[in-house]
Amino acid sequence: MLGLSLLALGAQYPAGQARFVFFQGATDGQGPEFIAAIAKTLPHEVTVAGPHEAAAAMNEISTELKQRASSGAYGAGPLFVFVNGLHKFKKLRHEEDFSFSSSSEEADPGAQFDELIREGSAYGIHLLVAIDAYSNVTRFISRKGIAEFEMRVVFQMSANDSASLIDSSRASNLGLHRALFFNEREGTLETFRPYALPEHGWLEEATLKLSRREKKKEKTSKVC
Repeated sequence: MLGLSLLALGAQYPAGQARFVFFQGATDGQGPEFIAAIAKTLPHEVTVAGPHEAAAAMNEISTELKQRASSGAYGAGPLFVFVNGLHKFKKLRHEEDFSFSSSSEEADPGAQFDELIREGSAYGIHLLVAIDAYSNVTRFISRKGIAEFEMRVVFQMSANDSASLIDSSRASNLGLHRALFFNEREGTLETFRPYALPEHGWLEEATLKLSRREKKKEKTSKVC
C-alpha cells in the first residue's frame, strides 16, 4: 500500500514539483525492490533511507520544516515522508520530556519526528506511516502525535487495540486479506481488501504511461 501510494502521489504532480523521503524498514522480501523500482520511475527527487540513515535524513527534514515555518514558505512544494516499519527505527522513537538525554546539544531524531507529526502538514510536509502493532504505536508516537493521524488503516487486532485506535472493535472480527479504513474527520469506517504486490509487468506499464504523460506535457509547453 505504501508503494502504490508513493506511485500515485508522484503521478499527481508535474516533474520536479514534489519530493519524497522513504524510510525503508523492510530488509527482505520483494518490498524493498518494489520501492526501489518506483523511486527510479518517478520524475521527482526520491530519497530512500534505512535505519542507519534515519537520524541524518530526519535532521534534514527537520531543518526544512524550521525553514518553512520561519519564512512562511507554504508554497515550497509538497514533501511526502513515508515510514515503512516505524518499529524498526529506534532513533525515531518518541521519548517523554522527563527522559534522560546524553547530550542536549545533539539533535534528537525522536523529538524531530514528533514535531514533524504535529507541525509538518501545516507547511506542506505530509506523513504516511506503517507500524506492526498497536503497542508500538503508543511506544513510538506521543499521544498528541497519534491524534494527528486522522486517516488510519488497520488489520486484524484485538478488540481493545481496535477500540483504542479506531473507536470500534470491528478490527477484531477481520479475517485474512481484509482491512479497515478509518477516517476520523468524516467519521467513516470502511472494510476493504488490501492490494497485493503488483507484478513487474504492471509497474512497467505504469512507468510507460507516466513517461508518455511527461513527454506530452513537455510538447504542450513548447507549443505554448
